[in-house]
Amino acid sequence: MNRSLVTICNQFPIRLFSDHYEAIELSGQLKPLDGISIGDFGVAKFSDDNRWYRARLLTVVEDNHIRIVYIDYGNIETKYIDEFFPLERIFTGLPARAVACSLSKVNYCVTFRSIFFLFRRHFLEHPHRMMRIQFGPKKQ
Repeated sequence: MNRSLVTICNQFPIRLFSDHYEAIELSGQLKPLDGISIGDFGVAKFSDDNRWYRARLLTVVEDNHIRIVYIDYGNIETKYIDEFFPLERIFTGLPARAVACSLSKVNYCVTFRSIFFLFRRHFLEHPHRMMRIQFGPKKQ
């Protein structure tokens, strides 16, 4: 196994991950995923910084477009289907760094500060409480 990949896998610095995929792209070896399904993992370049990140397919939006979530940051964007590439096996065992969460049984939230204190009171001070994590479009 390539020593630089071991370093990436063990410490998972995002910049090295992106540089790794940049090198693969420049070598011409990067091919789009074939036969993808909702829930599949892959990699894509985030439009704001043009860097590579791990992503998960949320839905097909329209012809040749998909909606993905970047699993280490939580950003969601629409990409052309041929801009979603295979995630190398070495990176599949790493947990997602972004966690989608919300408070339940909260009837009011006035400011960011009140949200923070409510979250701390309901979850951080009671770590035994369950938290449901769900990737997908927001429920109406």
